[in-house]
Amino acid sequence: MLAIERREYILNKLRKEGRVQVSELSKELRVSRMTIHRDLDRLVEEEERVKKVFGGAIMEGSYQPESGKCALCGKPVPTRTAVTLQTLSGQRMEACCPHCALLLIEANEEIVSGMGTDYIHERVVNLKSATYLLHPEVVVCCAPPVLCFGSEEEARKFQMGFGGKLAKLTEAKQFVTEHMTFS
Repeated sequence: MLAIERREYILNKLRKEGRVQVSELSKELRVSRMTIHRDLDRLVEEEERVKKVFGGAIMEGSYQPESGKCALCGKPVPTRTAVTLQTLSGQRMEACCPHCALLLIEANEEIVSGMGTDYIHERVVNLKSATYLLHPEVVVCCAPPVLCFGSEEEARKFQMGFGGKLAKLTEAKQFVTEHMTFS
């Protein structure tokens, strides 16, 4: 398949699904991940609505992720770790966990607010005031796991049983970004 044909395939998939993952495209198109990254770089230059994110690309604009599915990884959004993000234009994005939400926030300057779910009480928590537990010994949907708590005291108690490191929003974003990039 020629490079122009690959890019057309990727662009059609972005228009249809709103997101693509480098690993999936590499397997589907039987080319290296680096080739996919170069194709995505070219699409970003040519198509203003295409934006690279960690592990792939998204199509900005009219695309609305399927309700109940994570806007980053496409997994179902469980109640206990759900996060809802809001953009400047009023678009809502769902994330399956704080891990994915933090990556979306880092990749999309349009996101202006977010509400997460307290892992213990399942209450809504403002992401700016939340306390995060980074990499506890708890299996959630994405790795490294990140949990959200409304109370630092309760996060600390949870940490005593399951390990991990407590953090506020800025440090949590930095942690996830560092663990998900190749540099």
